[in-house]
Amino acid sequence: ELLVAEKETLTTRLEQQRIRLVSAMGLSIKRRAEELKRLKGRIQDPNKRLVNLWMRLDEVHTRLVRQVTRLIREHQARLASEMRTLRLHSPINRIRYRREQLDFQLERLVQTMQGQLRERGMKRSLVERRITDLSPLSILKRGYSITLKLPEKTVVKTASDTSRGDRIQVLLGEGALGCRVETVDG
Repeated sequence: ELLVAEKETLTTRLEQQRIRLVSAMGLSIKRRAEELKRLKGRIQDPNKRLVNLWMRLDEVHTRLVRQVTRLIREHQARLASEMRTLRLHSPINRIRYRREQLDFQLERLVQTMQGQLRERGMKRSLVERRITDLSPLSILKRGYSITLKLPEKTVVKTASDTSRGDRIQVLLGEGALGCRVETVDG
């Protein structure tokens, strides 16, 4: 009886152990199956992988070509800008600019000088006319005369500056007269 009871307990325990073992084995197999499935999902067909790599390479190539083209355009634009700046500030352009400035200033100077020469010429003509108008010779040409007492050749301003018998010289617009005072009035 004791052995039979012990046998049943052992059989029950053994059954429980077997169930646990089967359950653990089933769980382990299930985990391994899932891991195998996961690993299988990660394994790709080599052709598919090559196609993906070629597509990626093509995409990288296209991006690289675009990038290089953009960089070339930027460098060309920068180079063109620097060339314009260089042309603007080149010594030849500066010399040309300075020459144009000098030509302009020379033209202004010539015009100013011509204007001043005309103005001075007009002033000179005016002064010459005044001098001519105020000149004793001009006055003489209008009919006046200058009388000089001889031999001192002093200008006779009043009749009382002379006496009867004095020699005088009368300067006219054209020529001169040698005279002797006959009468003194005044």
